Amino acid sequence: METSEIFKQVTAEFKQAMEAAQAQTRQYNRQNEVAQWETPAKSRFKAVIYFKNGRAAWYYSYDFVKNNGVTHVDEYEGLIKLLRCIKNKNGQYKTALIFASAEKEPTPAAAKYDYCIVKFDSYGNSQERPQVGFNVIGKDNRLNLHYLVQTPKMLIKK
Repeated sequence: METSEIFKQVTAEFKQAMEAAQAQTRQYNRQNEVAQWETPAKSRFKAVIYFKNGRAAWYYSYDFVKNNGVTHVDEYEGLIKLLRCIKNKNGQYKTALIFASAEKEPTPAAAKYDYCIVKFDSYGNSQERPQVGFNVIGKDNRLNLHYLVQTPKMLIKK
């Protein structure tokens, strides 16, 4: 094959791909369902996200991990899941905050989430609390409440 034939073939394939991209996508008849999320029974962390459109959303950490049929408390993994949730909404929010509760067994309905762990803003800046640590107690990975209570609460400036 000559160079001009290869060029014509590549150009035709590219043109065909562009036309296929311009084609109308299939319309679905199914109605969009609103996801109903359950609030966990116990949650150490709470994320509050203030979106650019004026909406605010609250997310709780899911701290229970099932391993070989046995359920363990892993608060570190719950914090990681909240951070991933915030990362997935990057560019959509003005401010995102993660709070921790200093109670021994925090429930979302009764717990006071008054210790700010980390704050993200829309410019990509973050302000973190350096006194956050985790302890392994038995097979559970829990937040070190001793460090959390000994330090002052982080001031939040909007």
